[in-house]
This record gives sequence, structure tokens and C-alpha cells, in this order.
Amino acid sequence: MNPSLSRNLIAALLLCTLVTICTAAGYSEASALPSTAVAIALPVPTPVGDSVGNYTKIDIVPSYVHFMLKPGADNEQVISVRNRDDKTISVAPVIRQNPYNGPYQLETSWISISPSRADIPAGQSAKFTVRAAIPNDTRRGSYNTQLVFTDEQYPSPYPQSSPNYVHTASLSVDVAAGPVIRVDPTYINDQLEAGNVYRYSVNITNAGSLPVILSPKVSDNGYWVYSSSGPVEPVLNASSFSIDAPSAITPNGTATMTVTVHVPPGRSGNYNGYIDLGIDDPSLQEGEGRVSLSFTVWQQPAGAFTRQFSMSSSDPITVKLTATPQSYSTPAAAQGSLVREPSFDVTLTGPSGNAAVQQTNKEIRGSVSVGMDSVIYGSGKSGEYQQVSSQYIYTFTAQGRPGTWTLAVMPKNTQTFEYSIGIGNDQDQSIFSFLQQPGFSGPRGTNLE
Repeated sequence: MNPSLSRNLIAALLLCTLVTICTAAGYSEASALPSTAVAIALPVPTPVGDSVGNYTKIDIVPSYVHFMLKPGADNEQVISVRNRDDKTISVAPVIRQNPYNGPYQLETSWISISPSRADIPAGQSAKFTVRAAIPNDTRRGSYNTQLVFTDEQYPSPYPQSSPNYVHTASLSVDVAAGPVIRVDPTYINDQLEAGNVYRYSVNITNAGSLPVILSPKVSDNGYWVYSSSGPVEPVLNASSFSIDAPSAITPNGTATMTVTVHVPPGRSGNYNGYIDLGIDDPSLQEGEGRVSLSFTVWQQPAGAFTRQFSMSSSDPITVKLTATPQSYSTPAAAQGSLVREPSFDVTLTGPSGNAAVQQTNKEIRGSVSVGMDSVIYGSGKSGEYQQVSSQYIYTFTAQGRPGTWTLAVMPKNTQTFEYSIGIGNDQDQSIFSFLQQPGFSGPRGTNLE
């Protein structure tokens, strides 16, 4: 059947059904409902905005003005307004705030415009000087607003929180305030063994001309881990930390804040938090003026890691164990803590029992960089070295014989290690494996056990 004919038949049937229903309703309620039709007026929408409507024709150059200033500084820029219309146009630039700029809305008192008004003949131009003066106590950040040159607005089909002006220029001021307080390091990331106590040192320098009050307090980020049995409480909390710091730092002085972490026994998991130093410094934005904390708490296994292998000769056995306990995220000079070197207890058990195992070599490897931004990552001094990663490689040997062997390794001060088993002088055969989690970044505390 023709699809068009089918649609027409279906429409006719629906219309007949609708007429029948309406007729029945009319007969049943004829005494209550009027028989005359009522006309309903349709709403007329407001005309939408039109950028090519009947507006005055002016060019604003530049249409974006940007200042980069320190607190207490000032500067000025010139905006040129050209009249492309066939009549004289009156221009009076003023600041109109954008309600969506949030806390970094530019204050009108910072800006002055000269002249405040100009009548520009057709085909002519006028220049306006925009001057920005930033108060001494202004907080660091990017502040924004807009300059409006005429009162003309684009219409809108719906209500708006602020007018949509036709002739505008964007105005922004970046307040670049150098920090009065320098914290080194700003990030502590470490792996902690359950039941131990660790201590970290943080250097705080006051580069300002007035004393700075310190009121450090530990806070966590409030993130809980959810398992199949429900929410898991973070392994550490504020009571796990004790802080020793002076109440104030004198001008051009440096103080040391000591952070002690008491790790509860029998626990494992992750902790993320920070130490809010309680510093009132206008150069610090939200989230700054703190020391971030990230810890992984682990428990030493009760037994050793084992690996079985077989050999068909009496060649020597060489075992290499490589630990990568950390990779630094701050300059080496900022660590302020002793590095806890990993170590291993190794046992080789063969057909005749335990073999005599000797440690024949120890190798320490690492990578170093001087490319990090010293202002962000360090104390502001140039030429600091940053240790990016480190490795500890231990070599053990024993005399082999045909049969089945078992390698047993008990690691200390590392959650991750790699092993290789070499048979024979050329050590062509090797086996690699990884345990638990990868290495951890950041300064390492002194184990006080």
C-alpha cells in the first residue's frame, strides 16, 4: 500500500474518533458548557539581540585592556574610539560590573578614566586614558570588569541579570604580589610503617617588614574510602599529628616547624590532608599558606616473599634486588630528613638445605635535575638540585647445585622491589617481579622507632 495513503487513512480514523468523543461530551454536558468558541491570544516574543541593528557605529581599540601590577603600583593605557557614523556621538566610558566575576571583581575605585566624556564628530576619533592604581593591601589574583562607552543595549527574549551592552571593552588587572611567607617544603609525601613514629621539618621564612603570626592546624580533605563492607575510616586523623612551631616569625627571620606523625599499629591505608599555617598574607590565595600531606601506611608482612626455581647444573646463583623507595618532588636541600635506606634479608634453600649467601655488591643510583622553578618548589634561591629518583641495588651470590631451590626475601623500609635470579656466570636466565605499590614521592621523615 502507498505509505502516503496509509498515513491519510490513519489520520481520518483518528479524526472520526475525536469527533465522536467530543460530540458525546457535548451532549452529556450541554447544559453546563457554552457552545461559543473562545479565542486565546498567543504570546508575542521579545525581539532577539541583533548585532547589526540600528545602533551607533563606533570602533573601540583595543577592546581588551590588561594591567599587570604589584600592590601599591599604578599604570595607564590609552583606548581610541572612532566614530564611523554620519552624526556626532556622545561617549562617556564607565565601569559596569559583571555579576559573574565572583570574589575577584575589580573595584571601581582602582580605575580612573580621562576624559570622562567626549562628543566625537562623524569620522573623527577620541582618546581616553585608563589609569589603574592598586591599593597596598590588595590580595593577589586576576580581577575583571568591563568598560561601557554608551548606554545602548542588545534586546533579549528573556530576563537577564545584567544588561548586554553594545559598545564595551574588557578590563582586567592581574595583581602580582610576591609572597611574604615562604614555606619549604610545601608538600610532604611518604610511606609510613604501622606502629612507628616519624618526624618532619618545615622551614618558614618571613620576607616582609612586619612580624607574621603562625597558628598551624592539621586538617584532612574529608575523603573516605568505600569498600564492599561500607566506608573505611582514614588511617590517620588530626590526633595522629603533633606540631611544634613558634607563635610568630620576626621580619627577615626563619623558623622551623616540626611535624611529628604517630602511626597507629595494626593499620594500613592512605591519608591526604594539609597543615594550615594560619597566616594572614594578602599574597596568598585560597589553598596556599599550607603544607600538603600525603601518606601511605603499610604493615611489614610477617613472613618473607618466596620464589621457587629449578636448576640442572652446579653453577653459581646470583640474586639482584632493586628497591625504588622514593622519587623526590621537592629540592634535595628542602628534605630536612634522613633518608631511610631499604635493606633485605635473603635466604636461598636448595636440595641440601640453606646455602651460604654472601652480599657481594651494593649500588646506589639516582637522577638529579636543576630545572624546577625555585620560587614555586623551594625557598626562592636559585641553583638548587632536585633529586628526581633513587634506586638501591643489592647483589647476593651462592653456590648452586641441581634441584629445586627457594628464594626467600624479607624487605625492610620499602614497599616495592624488583628481583632477578641469575644462574651461571653469564646470568642469561633472569626472573623479574614487583611487590605491592610503586615508589612514593616527597620528603621522608626520620623514623623514631
